[in-house]
Amino acid sequence: MSKQKKSHPAALERRSRSVIAVLFGALLLVAVIGAWPVYRWGSSDAHAAPAAASTPSNGSAPTVLSGKLQFTDSEKQAREFLGYNSSIRLTSEQEAIKREALESMPAACCNDSSAYTCCCSCNLSKTIWGLSNYVISRHNASATEVREVVTAWKDFTNPGGYSGSVCYSGGCKRPFSQNGCGGMSEAHLVF
Repeated sequence: MSKQKKSHPAALERRSRSVIAVLFGALLLVAVIGAWPVYRWGSSDAHAAPAAASTPSNGSAPTVLSGKLQFTDSEKQAREFLGYNSSIRLTSEQEAIKREALESMPAACCNDSSAYTCCCSCNLSKTIWGLSNYVISRHNASATEVREVVTAWKDFTNPGGYSGSVCYSGGCKRPFSQNGCGGMSEAHLVF
């Protein structure tokens, strides 16, 4: 007859607890790693990922509003600002700040219109409107600060500058970085 080794109940319990502790630790580690991007996104005023290919060639990411907002990824942030254009509703007082700020600036894509109206609702204009909504509603930005933020955004998305005639020269379907409007539909942002 073969002898079977009997495990002592206390040893079995210790082993079980060890296995459970290791599994719990692994599960906790996976949860923390998975939650980190969500935490970083939710706790950042800039809502910006680490610098991507669209960061300026000098490696610095422009900051505005005394460092409260940083431009790091033009595509990701363009999508975010497009969302703010439709999701953030300004009060009449806030809308007056936006109007004051943007009416004094020519539209990047059609300089015969103001940045407040533009000649159309292209993706570039919608990012500017959404960004303006965000800084006014979240950071109580003044008209001067909105102009500074919008200028920094335009410089970041197209360091070569916008010609002011994009809409009249076939630029509606070009990416921002190529003096374009980034498309006309939010669902088809051109990058």
